[in-house]
Amino acid sequence: FDPASGAWDVDGLKDDLRLAKAAAAAPPVQPAQPVQAATPAQPAAAARQVGEGESLFAELLALDDAASKDDYFDPASGAWDVDGLKDDLRLAKAAAAAPPVQPAQPVQAATPAQPAAAARQVGEGESLFAELLALDDAASKDDYFDPASGA
Repeated sequence: FDPASGAWDVDGLKDDLRLAKAAAAAPPVQPAQPVQAATPAQPAAAARQVGEGESLFAELLALDDAASKDDYFDPASGAWDVDGLKDDLRLAKAAAAAPPVQPAQPVQAATPAQPAAAARQVGEGESLFAELLALDDAASKDDYFDPASGA
């Protein structure tokens, strides 16, 4: 959202709202537990955790090519955040099962010749953002405006 022009990225809001609804409909996930590095007394458990982490990350990467190993693996300890991987994999599967989204079209800032259309777009943006915020309290109005393109 751009306060100066009042422009909303309505397509981005619709896409994120669809993903938030899919995630909200998925079964609840237990809070992630901190990943503990292996101790010498736990070599078999550590090996299983490493194998599980690699397997889960490969599955997540197949669904989300933007996934980064750095988000889940600590090279200093050799430990994977298996709970975080499981949670993100569940979200990626829910998003993959949702119907495809049309590519986002840039939202144009209002011009004096378009006041009625701009007013509808602002109202739709406000409504969609309020619905998204109810599902995802981390949503930010700033995420739906691109200052570089003015849309």
